[in-house]
Amino acid sequence: MKREISFANYKDLPPEELEKLPVQELARALHEAIKEWDKLNQRLNQDSTNSNQAPSTDSPEAKAKRKAEEKASNPKHGTRKQGAQPVSVQGVT
Repeated sequence: MKREISFANYKDLPPEELEKLPVQELARALHEAIKEWDKLNQRLNQDSTNSNQAPSTDSPEAKAKRKAEEKASNPKHGTRKQGAQPVSVQGVT
């Protein structure tokens, strides 16, 4: 009879019991735990640019980062700030 190998089966075992288990079994459980951790980490890093979420669900930091990237990639934007600009003395006669 084969046992189901998963991290959940081993997380509550005391260290003495873990020492009695075969290394291959523990290695498989560790591999499964790492895969699950990767999957959860990918979900944590999702935002509207890499998923089907609406942009309004992004965090304020993500919105600011996206806006800064858009500004930097758009060649139409110059280095001047919005609003009235100082008058150039060279052009006035």
